[in-house]
Amino acid sequence: MFTDTLSSPQGALSLAVTVLAAVLGVRLLAPRGASGLAALAYVASLAATWLGRAGLAGSPPPPEPATPVRLAGAALLVFGLLAAGRAAQARALARARGAPASAGTGRKVLLGLALVLAGQLLRAPSPAGLAVGGVAAVAFAWAAWRA
Repeated sequence: MFTDTLSSPQGALSLAVTVLAAVLGVRLLAPRGASGLAALAYVASLAATWLGRAGLAGSPPPPEPATPVRLAGAALLVFGLLAAGRAAQARALARARGAPASAGTGRKVLLGLALVLAGQLLRAPSPAGLAVGGVAAVAFAWAAWRA
């Protein structure tokens, strides 16, 4: 079943998008302390969503979402990565100038990545992804509170 998922163009593209979102998210979070837990929860949520959608999380895959829902999810995923990237860039520019980065930039990165998780769940809904996404939401809220 796993090879069937990867051998289809949709499965391979879905895996590529998931891995890309995970790598970009971890790079944007620059994990240390509380954001390290958020990065771990973010990657776990993306992985659980993909595994659940592929039918590899212990239950059969749910039905395919409607095209408008998948498009909305893709738009949220892209918008979230752009928002998180812009906030991470502002944080890096502030550090380069020698000014301390505001807590708001860290919270904006977390908000952007939360949008990525919501978009991934809309694109590829699964019970496993929803459960781990809930844990990730709690980790993000805690990291934002600590920022």
